[in-house]
Amino acid sequence: MVREIAMIGNCMMCDSFFVNVVGIVDLAENRGAKGKDVLSEQYESVQNKYTDKPELLHCPTCTELVYGIRFQEFVVSDKDCVITLSNFMKFDEEEASPVYINSGEHKPKYTLVYGVGPKMLELDSSKSGRLYKPSFRALKLPGLSTKPFENTKERSALEFKEIIDLVNQAVITARDADEKKSLIEDILVPNKPLFDNWENGIDVTVKDFVRDKCPEFVDYEITRRQILDLPN
Repeated sequence: MVREIAMIGNCMMCDSFFVNVVGIVDLAENRGAKGKDVLSEQYESVQNKYTDKPELLHCPTCTELVYGIRFQEFVVSDKDCVITLSNFMKFDEEEASPVYINSGEHKPKYTLVYGVGPKMLELDSSKSGRLYKPSFRALKLPGLSTKPFENTKERSALEFKEIIDLVNQAVITARDADEKKSLIEDILVPNKPLFDNWENGIDVTVKDFVRDKCPEFVDYEITRRQILDLPN
């Protein structure tokens, strides 16, 4: 019985939640008390690897925003994956990120097997691994938005892509781990979702950060927008 090991990704761009598969496990090979200990060690190893360590993950919501299509249309297309800066969700600051396994083939349900979190994850109807945010309401966690992302600023698909590209470039070009940590924790995380708060000075901060490390990237973006007759 091979199962997916998954954790909850939380996109900093749109603040959506999604299942992110981080490994597999064979339950049939790990039965009994000894097998349970082996599984626990594996789950704990996954926690240690990903807790409090932001990653660039494939966000279903941002994929739809960048391409202007439903996720299932993306699946059958030849378009590139859209990766965004994301955290692995924690439901208790004193605990590590919870670990889940799927319920089996053709059953898009994930059950908590290790850590503190919802016992069952409820996916939405998009078949993308995106979680149904209102299902978190029962947790009553402060600061946890249960509203699906809405394009209230009426951004175009191109604008969504440009913001994602700039943030990703900033993270990639950080000089070292300390600079990357400062960028994420001091600038990006407090302004999540970044799509909603981008014009609140975050755009200038991120562009300046990227220009300092990789000026040709920002200059290319400006030139491209001039060619397309778009505002800088």
